[in-house]
Amino acid sequence: MKLGNLFKRKSKKAQEEDEVPSAGGPDRDVLDVDSLTAMGDMAARKAAEAAAIKDALAHALPDGVEHKAKLKFEDGFLQYLVKITNNTDDIMGDVRVAITASESLVDIPDVRQSTKFIDPGKSNVFKFLMEPTMVCGKTEIQGLIRYFDFNEKIKQEYLLPEFDLNVSFPDISGQEVDEEDWRITMSRLKSYEIETEELNFEPHKVFGHFTMIVEKLGFYPLKPSIVPTLYRGMGKFFGLDPLKEPHCIEVQVIGSGKKARVLFRVWAPTTTRAMGVAFRVIGRIDKKLDIKNNLKKTS
Repeated sequence: MKLGNLFKRKSKKAQEEDEVPSAGGPDRDVLDVDSLTAMGDMAARKAAEAAAIKDALAHALPDGVEHKAKLKFEDGFLQYLVKITNNTDDIMGDVRVAITASESLVDIPDVRQSTKFIDPGKSNVFKFLMEPTMVCGKTEIQGLIRYFDFNEKIKQEYLLPEFDLNVSFPDISGQEVDEEDWRITMSRLKSYEIETEELNFEPHKVFGHFTMIVEKLGFYPLKPSIVPTLYRGMGKFFGLDPLKEPHCIEVQVIGSGKKARVLFRVWAPTTTRAMGVAFRVIGRIDKKLDIKNNLKKTS
């Protein structure tokens, strides 16, 4: 999608909003992600990316307007926070911020946020909710800001600095640990959790599938705990990435007959890394158990 078109696509909440016209000047729609992806020729793609970077540098935010961005994880969703600070002597009016990212990795229900004014010396935080698609990968969050410049008496438009989002699965090598070391290590890491609704599968088979997939991905299995009557199976796993950073997994399956529920937890040095591990495991096992269509919650 062209960044310049972000303000033209209307969200459900903004169907009735007036469209903000583009500021004058050179074409700023060079960051066309879809077109770049469609290019088969690597040389052409690199040239287009270089042009995009050159254009972004040419339209950096003016002196006195500061931008900060960060990613926050909350209730199973990613929050992308964009903070705009007005250190100029004039009011910024009708301030609008829009973002885009790869739709294969995250779904952004509302790509535009706005505020009427940012007074001199004040800041405003624009919050964008992003729902992970449970697919591993990397993307750049790109954005635009538009506002009315009361000093120049015109509407200004600038590209925002890009923000890298990396939800990836590292190469894992299993390392033997005891349960005490596993718990101590786990307590120092960031977590990501997936819980399912009731699955129409025998619980011992569900537990077996999870155990097999996690071990195939390189994790060392600690001794499992299994209660066969009113089935409850719990498995813990441990592994190190190439930088020797620890990753822990816990799988709990409960149920009886042909009904089972799953609580799947991953701990890693960062939340996005824990998400990447969880998504890889769920992606592998989804072919057998249809997990993605039976999620209760992620957190």
